[in-house]
Amino acid sequence: MFAVYTQPSEKKAKAYIKENFSDLNNSGINFYFVSDSLLESDFQRKYAVLATPQVFLLDENKKIVGRNLKGESLSQLLSSLKNKSDKSVVELVDFFDNYFEEYNLSDSTERKAAFGLLFEKSKSSPKLYRDIFGELYLYLRFNSEPSVQSSMPFMVKNYIEPFKNLWEADLKIYNDIIYSASLAMRNPVGEKTSDLKLFTSENMAMRLSEINADNTILMFFDIKCKICEVYLKDITRIIEMSQNRDLKVVLVYTGRDKTGFIKYSTQGNPHYIWLHDTDRESEMFDKYDLSSVPTIYLLDKDKKIIAKDINTITLEKLLK
Repeated sequence: MFAVYTQPSEKKAKAYIKENFSDLNNSGINFYFVSDSLLESDFQRKYAVLATPQVFLLDENKKIVGRNLKGESLSQLLSSLKNKSDKSVVELVDFFDNYFEEYNLSDSTERKAAFGLLFEKSKSSPKLYRDIFGELYLYLRFNSEPSVQSSMPFMVKNYIEPFKNLWEADLKIYNDIIYSASLAMRNPVGEKTSDLKLFTSENMAMRLSEINADNTILMFFDIKCKICEVYLKDITRIIEMSQNRDLKVVLVYTGRDKTGFIKYSTQGNPHYIWLHDTDRESEMFDKYDLSSVPTIYLLDKDKKIIAKDINTITLEKLLK
């Protein structure tokens, strides 16, 4: 277990470790606690750390076999590893990488052909089907390529959700996938983003639909989120490189500390649009998957989603 502390206070880290992990010597597991308070390693961008906790599962060769795992998806992947070797999982991920190079998943016909062929070849063996499509869900859901990630809803709706009978031996995994996918399906790529009535620090109402720009960077954040600060710095750098574009930055605070937000936004970039909904009037948590922050969306002039759940590296590539 290799645990990376992302905050600047090493004193707090040591106190936290002492309080919560004092009995690890008898656990039979080797734990390594490390930190980078000055952010010199650039881990937050190299590993696309959008929020914490961020969990990666590595094989013996330090190859990633699972990424962006939360409790349920980590349990799902670890459970699958009990029934098959690490090598077979890695081979499956490698297979997906090579297999989908032959298809344009942005095209509905090719998308149907790609997933349909996998389904036809595996449906006669429920275990093979579950191994392939359970891993395929994780592969698509957490893929850094927007065109690949955006094909996940189609795959789940057509090749997992209707075939509950093939998951009888793993109904918990089936239910976990359906629930997780339902969150991710909110505001799909290519559709107009859900409008929200939010408020400025002066308590003036403003809707997302009222913001006019060729492109809008929409980021949900929290004032206590260290990684959010890193992403804000990255966005500022990206904006400076895109001075000739009609581009606006909208930052939506997801917490309830109105006084803290006002202080934070007042000290922030005055050219950005800082908004909040500390009274929870907009129902943003019902309309967006805000299970973690920062969450970044790139919108076009009609407020259609170009990309979602992306890091600043992907954002920069899309704006070049």
